Amino acid sequence: MLGEAVAGLRAALREWPLTFMFAGLTLVATSMCALLLAFALPAVRAQAATDRLTAADAVYFSVSYTEVESVAPASAPALKDAWLRAVESGGGYSAVYTNPPVSTSHDGEVLLAIGQFAEAFGIDKSVWPEGTALVGADFAREYGDSPIFVDGESVPISGVFARGYSFRDPWNVWGSADGLAVVRLRADRIVDMGPAAFEEAVTRTVLLRPSQAAVDDYVAHAADAGLLLIPKSLDDQPTTLLGVSQPVAQTLVMSAAFLTLALMACGTWSAHTARRSRRELAIRRLHGASVAQIAARHAAYCGFSVAMPFGLAAVAASLILPFDRATGIVVASTITLVLWAGLTVASVRAGTHGEIGPALRTKGREWT
Repeated sequence: MLGEAVAGLRAALREWPLTFMFAGLTLVATSMCALLLAFALPAVRAQAATDRLTAADAVYFSVSYTEVESVAPASAPALKDAWLRAVESGGGYSAVYTNPPVSTSHDGEVLLAIGQFAEAFGIDKSVWPEGTALVGADFAREYGDSPIFVDGESVPISGVFARGYSFRDPWNVWGSADGLAVVRLRADRIVDMGPAAFEEAVTRTVLLRPSQAAVDDYVAHAADAGLLLIPKSLDDQPTTLLGVSQPVAQTLVMSAAFLTLALMACGTWSAHTARRSRRELAIRRLHGASVAQIAARHAAYCGFSVAMPFGLAAVAASLILPFDRATGIVVASTITLVLWAGLTVASVRAGTHGEIGPALRTKGREWT
C-alpha cells in the first residue's frame, strides 16, 4: 500500500507544473475565502445587536468640526449637561475607544462603555457592575488577568465574553469583542478625564428611542460648543442578507465562486489523469491489484495536489476566524477529509470505469 502511495506522489511530480499550479490555485482561493470570512463573520454575528438598535430607533451622529480645537466640559457646561442627560436618563449610551486614559502592561485594546451600553446589547448588568471589565476570548487568552488602569484606577475583570460575541458599532471602528476589554463606567467619570475623552464620548453617543426634540436639543448644544453633529439612522446603511454590507457580500460570493471553480478544475484534472491511465489500471487489476491499492495511488495524487493545500489553508483559517479554535480545527479537518475522499472516489471511478467492459474486451487484440 505504501508503494502505491509513493507511485501516486511520483505521478503528481511527473507533471509538476500542473500539479503546483492547481495546488497554488487551491491555496490562494481557500485563503481568500478565509480572510473574507474573518472580515465578514463579525458583521454577521453583530446582526442581533443591529436588530436591537434598529428596533430601538437608534440615532447616532457624524461630526464636523469648526475652528474649535477641542471641547472641554468646563468650557461647554450646557453640552456636558445635555450629554449626561442623554446617556444617564435619556436611555442612550456612548463609548470611548481612540482616546481612553488607559494604561496597561500590554497592547490589548480597551473600550470604555458609558450609559445604557449593557441594556443596548443585552448584557446582564449583574455580571458586569460599573467599574469592572468584560474581556473577549482572545484578550483573555493573550493577556490573562493583567491589570487594566483607567484614569489611574485599577479595573477588575468580572467575566469573559463568549468567542465571537459582537457589538454593533455604527462607525465601524469596533465590532467583535474577541480582542477587546470593555470597561463599564459612570458617565461622570468621563467628564473628569479631560477634553479628548469627553469630546469622543459626545460624538460617539447613540440615542435610543429619542424624540425629535431631544435630538434637536443635543445637536444644538453640540453646535454651540463647536461640534457640528449630523443625526443618522442605521437604516441609512445599506445591508444585504445577514446584515453584511453589500461590497463585502459581493466579494465573499465571488471568492466562494472562485474557490468552487478552482476545486472543480482540480477534480476535473484528477479525473482526466485517471482516465488517461485507465488501461494501465486495467492491467494492474488483471495482475491482482485490489481496488484499495488503486485507491491509495489516487489518494496520494489528489492529496498532494489538492487536499494538502486546501487543508493547510483551512486549518490556518480556523485560527483567525471567530470560533473556538479546537472546534475550528476539527471542522476544517473534516471538510478536508471529505474533499479528499470525494476527489479520490471520483478519480478511482474515472480510472477503473469500463475495465471489465471495453478495456478488457480488447485484451486479446491489443495487449497480447
